[in-house]
Amino acid sequence: MNQGLSISRAQYATGNMDVAVASLDIYFSANYTQFFSKLTLTSGVTLDRRNNNFEGTLPEFFYAMRPDNLTVSYENSTRIQVSEIYMYGKYDLSDRWQAGIGFRKIYPFLNKKAI
Repeated sequence: MNQGLSISRAQYATGNMDVAVASLDIYFSANYTQFFSKLTLTSGVTLDRRNNNFEGTLPEFFYAMRPDNLTVSYENSTRIQVSEIYMYGKYDLSDRWQAGIGFRKIYPFLNKKAI
């Protein structure tokens, strides 16, 4: 079993730009491996979720960054969440050769198209 969590918040300000970025990343996986004499089978599931929020003021023109130049407000949130199942196997043909096969099925959330 593997787990991961990352939480970050940053503030960027220079000239007439003032931006805040917040991120949340969550990862979880569980897998199982079965060993036989010449065959190894592994299967598992994963969940990967990423949230990013961006908001602030940006220069209206990329070259106009003095504090008194015009700005525009911007706000955007991105959410990506994907889960998948997988299984693969490896067969030892000899001491020097192996053969393997596997599959992976991705299940996106939020009515996104499956891959």
